[in-house]
Amino acid sequence: MAQVDFSNAVLEPSNYDDPNTRPFHYGDNIGLNQSAFLYTSEDGSITTGQVKNKLVGTNTKAVIHYAGTFTKSGNYFYLESHYVWKVSNITYNEGDTYSFVVEVEVEGN
Repeated sequence: MAQVDFSNAVLEPSNYDDPNTRPFHYGDNIGLNQSAFLYTSEDGSITTGQVKNKLVGTNTKAVIHYAGTFTKSGNYFYLESHYVWKVSNITYNEGDTYSFVVEVEVEGN
């Protein structure tokens, strides 16, 4: 069991073509308003003991802290069950713990 290193992690919108799964379809917290679980398309939920704390939440900015333990091994995951935000460029094993903050801010007219 180890603490997962997120120093090189990449956060990006998923490549789904369905407009209902795009980040900006969700007005509340830029699509980060779902559960605390982390997901993969192959395994579904891949965490236990998960905690999600909203530090800032508006229609243009979200700052959210995630923490818990992985129940599967892998090298990517999605922050929501709708597979809207993908986190990649990491490696984790079953039993590893995680703690990271996501900060997303958008501007527009």
